Amino acid sequence: MSNADLELHFWLCHGSAIPQSSSIYIRVADIETHYEDHERFGIVHPKATLEDRPWGMKEFASVDPDGNLLKYGQSSSVPSYFRILLNISLAI
Repeated sequence: MSNADLELHFWLCHGSAIPQSSSIYIRVADIETHYEDHERFGIVHPKATLEDRPWGMKEFASVDPDGNLLKYGQSSSVPSYFRILLNISLAI
């Protein structure tokens, strides 16, 4: 997999145990563009579409043909429930 400033190399893995039990997390600057690219190629994981998560990240995931799970994330502008709790606990 390659994209301008990023190049990832995966090794050949016989069997499905490792790809099904692991993933990689990639922080990106423009999550919407990455999501659109993955959608266009039809590789967005059906249960992990682009969404603001409660932990303050906007994320989605895709799966390559060998079953490797690739998660993408960008800091969300939506206040996180967890961040709010952290700020409250730090203020006390």
